[in-house]
Amino acid sequence: MDRTNLLPIGQFAQASGLSVTALRHYDASGVLTPAFVDPASGYRYFRRDQLRSAQLVRALRQLDMPIERVRELLAGGAEGAASADGAEGGTEGAAATAELASALRAQIEAAERKLDVQRSVVHSLLTRLTEGAGMNHRVTLRQGTPERVLVRGETVDHHGLDPFLRTAYEEMYAVAGRGPLAFTGPAFVRSFPAVLTAYDAVANWIAEHGFTFAGPARTTFLRWTGAPDHPDNRLETAWPVTDPSAERSAPEAGAEQLGTLRGA
Repeated sequence: MDRTNLLPIGQFAQASGLSVTALRHYDASGVLTPAFVDPASGYRYFRRDQLRSAQLVRALRQLDMPIERVRELLAGGAEGAASADGAEGGTEGAAATAELASALRAQIEAAERKLDVQRSVVHSLLTRLTEGAGMNHRVTLRQGTPERVLVRGETVDHHGLDPFLRTAYEEMYAVAGRGPLAFTGPAFVRSFPAVLTAYDAVANWIAEHGFTFAGPARTTFLRWTGAPDHPDNRLETAWPVTDPSAERSAPEAGAEQLGTLRGA
């Protein structure tokens, strides 16, 4: 085969900004296949016009785009869409451009959601470090009583919590006959990490006093002024527990109790 217009993998790596190891990986993954592989040495060669694809792969991977999605975009002609003359492909070029633009928008939205979660985690950790030690939570133990409650459950991430709470509150108020609700602000108060110190206080108390967890925690607004940071707000964080010693001596073995925290 005439190798006049081919670049060996080392030169191609330098020109594209991808390492030799990365090029081998993308070859094995079907993302960027060499134009020619020497059957005797196994050495890879690339065409010069493959540099555009390699540079696009590098950019998309820098955005943490999954390699499977990168492969799909390249197979759909994304390298042409990303170039200055991508519009010359007519309908196919326009479709590839639209798909690449959609993929980039989806990627940035995913990155923003991830950043929201990371920001929340950092805020939570800073709150625990700076405020947790100074907060004096009073933890009490009381016998739980049967209650009838309305429950609306769903698994959501940090980004989806606010819209979920809005819908859940509206549905539960409608069932309870007290609706409709009019929201004037976010249903999810962004200062929530401060509440985590309450969970820590109750969990530590349970562990220090030899109790065992008997179910998920719950949080109840005992007093709500309508302002998220108002000092008169009162929040109760409770955790169902069992007392191992009570199981051996009391007739109601395994009776559920609540380790309760008032405040937060």
